[in-house]
Amino acid sequence: MLIQGEFGGKRISLRPVTTAQVGVSIFRDFVLPFEVVSVLLLAALVGAVVIARKDEGPGEPPERRVPLLGRREPTVTPREGVPR
Repeated sequence: MLIQGEFGGKRISLRPVTTAQVGVSIFRDFVLPFEVVSVLLLAALVGAVVIARKDEGPGEPPERRVPLLGRREPTVTPREGVPR
């Protein structure tokens, strides 16, 4: 009912489509909308990275972060006279 109302009462016939036909349709018939969406998604990704990034002020010391894979800096301070 909803589909018939949207298309002026015309019946819609569905036919199977291959992935190759979908690809050709995207890159031939819908190139501009495809490119607009890709630029929009790229801008959203860059914006998310900028928002998530924590900036450090000019006078603040760098933030200490835990390195990847559980490798941590040694917590024991070296003793005087003991070579590193």
